[in-house]
Amino acid sequence: MKSHASRRPKKKTSYRLRAGQALIESCLAVVLLCLILMGVLQLVRAFAAAEILDHAAAAAARAHAVGFNPFMVFKTARAASIPAAGRLTHPPPPPASGAAIWGTARAGDLMDLAFRAAPVAPQLAIEHSRIPLYLGARRYGELGSILNYEQWDTFHRPIVTEFGETLLQVALRHERPMRFPFWRAFSSRDTLRLESRVTMDNHSPLYLE
Repeated sequence: MKSHASRRPKKKTSYRLRAGQALIESCLAVVLLCLILMGVLQLVRAFAAAEILDHAAAAAARAHAVGFNPFMVFKTARAASIPAAGRLTHPPPPPASGAAIWGTARAGDLMDLAFRAAPVAPQLAIEHSRIPLYLGARRYGELGSILNYEQWDTFHRPIVTEFGETLLQVALRHERPMRFPFWRAFSSRDTLRLESRVTMDNHSPLYLE
């Protein structure tokens, strides 16, 4: 009887140790998976920003190719880079529709509001009305009072290089701030440098004629 009694505590202790070890291993695995997920999401965001930068460089090249001046090329690149420019800072974005009743109304009322609401975001209406004014501005000093975004200053001015009268190249660079959680686990830099170069036929002499 004594021998059986002496074995039971050992089994309980061994079981608790195995359970604690499994819990620690699970926590470490979850942390590792979260880091991998954050890294994948950050790569996706960076890839999307690179695609938008290519689009902005192509828009700037097209603007120069049809004979627009450098100021218009600059404004065109800025307008094309809006999807990667971050939060709208001027004019202030309007509050979301239904924000006043969120948390106070019943679920049915919120569902009814969702079905009756317009599918267009309020900020989109502001951008549609302000972008033509932005492109029509005559001086650099007017731009910030018409439209501005949080990360527009991180886009460098487009650099246009002409190769004779037939080809031109536009280089555009974006120092994208990396504010995603756990970014420091993947890089020691706070910004990601994205560059785009677009080459196309130069038609500006024909348009100017």
